[in-house]
Amino acid sequence: MPRVLGIAGGIGSGKSVVSRLLEVMGIPVFDCDREAKALYDQDPQLKEQLTARLGANLYPEAQGGLFDPKALARIIFEHTSVRQEVEALVHPAVGRAFMCWQELHSSCSWVGVESAILYPSGFSRYCTAVVWVEAPEEERIIRILKRDATTREEALRRIQAQKQIMPGEDTSFYQVFNGEDRPLIPTICTLLQQLETDFPRFVGGC
Repeated sequence: MPRVLGIAGGIGSGKSVVSRLLEVMGIPVFDCDREAKALYDQDPQLKEQLTARLGANLYPEAQGGLFDPKALARIIFEHTSVRQEVEALVHPAVGRAFMCWQELHSSCSWVGVESAILYPSGFSRYCTAVVWVEAPEEERIIRILKRDATTREEALRRIQAQKQIMPGEDTSFYQVFNGEDRPLIPTICTLLQQLETDFPRFVGGC
């Protein structure tokens, strides 16, 4: 099976940009957030578990039986403890999807897995190595404002609320700085060279 490079970082750090560059360089990347959203409808086991726990109104007939994220948001807003219960169901579903996806890319030397919550979700256990994407706080705020059309205060609140997603002090990882004063492509090339040194014969695309 391919070696797995975890790609993590806080909101606005630019981890998705790093993922896209890695894909251009021949390393396919599994986007956990995007896949999780799709699994609410595509994973029968997850759908059954959510319906049993939270009711069929998550999949209203008026929407053709498709998942209604607003219905889930209302439940979580009224019962904040439900979020952890939902995550406990969704994370294993994403893990199952990743294992199937990894098998489809078994000819690759490396694959990537992007997740904002790589460590809290336990997804880091799949990883041979992890790259943590960092950027100056002010640049992160500007990116969030452009992307989400929110307020500066809300952007800062989101950044501060993510302190728990960072790797622990005893955790080994590679760091990529994604600031405007530092070209990202040479940084990614240096990262791949370092991986080649640390994991010989295992760098390359499909």
